Amino acid sequence: MSQEQLAERIAAYPSWFYNFNLNGIETSPDTVESNRRHELRKEFFLDPLIQASAFAGKRVLDIGCCSGFWSFHALEAGAEYVLGVDAWPQAIEQAQLVADVKNISADRCEFRLEDIFTLLSQQELSDSFDIVLCLGFLYHIKRPIELLEHIYRVSRDLLILDTTVYDNDDAVISLRPDAGKQSYVESARDRLAFVPSEKALHWMMKEVGFQCRTIQHAFSSDDKGVADYINGERMVFACSKLTDVSSIYSDLKDKPDDAPATLLEFLEEYHQNKHNEAQEMRRLKEAQQLVREREARELELDVALKEAQQLVREREARELELDVALKEAQQYVRDREKDISVLNAQREKDISVLNAQVEGLKYLIDRIEKHWLLGFMSKIFIGSRD
Repeated sequence: MSQEQLAERIAAYPSWFYNFNLNGIETSPDTVESNRRHELRKEFFLDPLIQASAFAGKRVLDIGCCSGFWSFHALEAGAEYVLGVDAWPQAIEQAQLVADVKNISADRCEFRLEDIFTLLSQQELSDSFDIVLCLGFLYHIKRPIELLEHIYRVSRDLLILDTTVYDNDDAVISLRPDAGKQSYVESARDRLAFVPSEKALHWMMKEVGFQCRTIQHAFSSDDKGVADYINGERMVFACSKLTDVSSIYSDLKDKPDDAPATLLEFLEEYHQNKHNEAQEMRRLKEAQQLVREREARELELDVALKEAQQLVREREARELELDVALKEAQQYVRDREKDISVLNAQREKDISVLNAQVEGLKYLIDRIEKHWLLGFMSKIFIGSRD
């Protein structure tokens, strides 16, 4: 693709939410404050993950990926594979364009136009991703707990959640209209959005099984584009199944007041049971995988055995053919030996006959010679008398 063609492709979209530098061409160079906002957000919650090498060799799910800004940063930080999902066609087209320009193959980074609930309901995605990014998405939906339950099921460890929160010290949820974009996939158009408070989010995370801490921002009043973080309208949560997030983020807020002790005890037992079930499910899947591998190996061995048996049968058939050929050759040799014996006997008989004939000829010649000699001598004798 030439620079001119690339510039036309970029300009064909009415807007770009994130600014990319594609072969020297910026996609959104004029939105200075917005661009600075995304840089500050990256420094706030993504750079600590990058510095901790959290992405290295990991599989990442980017929910509400837009044009892939966070997905590409995860790849650059060493992620093995990133799946970005969004219900907005333009966003997915832009993400794919960026991936094409960067020569990123689909086996490393894939973008799908799909309703996230439809995707995450697929059972085969269980425990598929090491890190889930849910950045600027939760406050657009009316089923936040269902989404978090899906994320817990597909996640192996970390969830980074960046969301608008309801400014209230209690565990409450604010109901707000949210029509979304008309171009969204139909199933993804929630008309209402449930926006939880910080404490409500912590309770929800505990409910589904995540350990959760709120990351404390370090923005100043001079930082442009991040006023919603500064005034507490938007927060970032580091959630995990295994990792101690304090080893990644140094500035973590104290946990908000928890639920009543009886409820906490119930939730603790509930989550322990869920954890045990997850462990059992993981072990079951591992056992099933071992069974499948063993069955595949046995199938390979069975095929190899049948091939070996076929080779033995072919060898036995060949040996039988050779044995028949050997017997025929031996019979042929015996027949030829018999013929030779008959010929030798006939030859000896013929030689004996010839020898007798020769002896007879010798005798006849001897008689003839003697008779001739007597006749010759007689003529000499008679002649001398005359």
